[in-house]
Amino acid sequence: MRGFFGKLGHYVLTVATGLLLLPLYIIADALGSPVSPEKRGKLEERENEIDDFPVMWAGVGQTARTLPWQLDPSRRSWRTVTEIDLAEPDGLVRILSYEDTARGSRFVSWGGGRKASGSEAVLWSVPRKEIVGAEIKRFSMAESDVKVSFRDGSWARLTSSPHGAQRIVALLGQGTSEGGPAPALP
Repeated sequence: MRGFFGKLGHYVLTVATGLLLLPLYIIADALGSPVSPEKRGKLEERENEIDDFPVMWAGVGQTARTLPWQLDPSRRSWRTVTEIDLAEPDGLVRILSYEDTARGSRFVSWGGGRKASGSEAVLWSVPRKEIVGAEIKRFSMAESDVKVSFRDGSWARLTSSPHGAQRIVALLGQGTSEGGPAPALP
């Protein structure tokens, strides 16, 4: 139990800490939240970008609902890398996964590693003809979100890097591609 001076000291410490952090709060507020509309690109679909923000629109059994859970960065190891690949011989679009051997952490840019031996796996595949298009969504950080639409009317919104989003659209957008792996999805 604290006496009068113990309680007073605790109160003074709390106020002093708040005052010292006040400039940081002011700067953070002035910069805005990274998910605020001011920090994102142009709003395109209010119902799917402000009112609600679905990352998938699909009924039971529709194609988008079959996408692997490993595409969600918060549900997989930070060393796991996912890539989209169009296999020319059979016309299948595949999502591959592997563990990267690079050192680092989820908060530090690392990269430069290699695929960990035996870690590569095919997570998902679908015939290319089932994908009707892919488009960059401008209402995203640095235009890094891509909406992939399927023949059955379902769709999914995926996030990559800005360069990766452009490569995914080039791979899936018009139905023609040079093949080879597309960018990693975070």
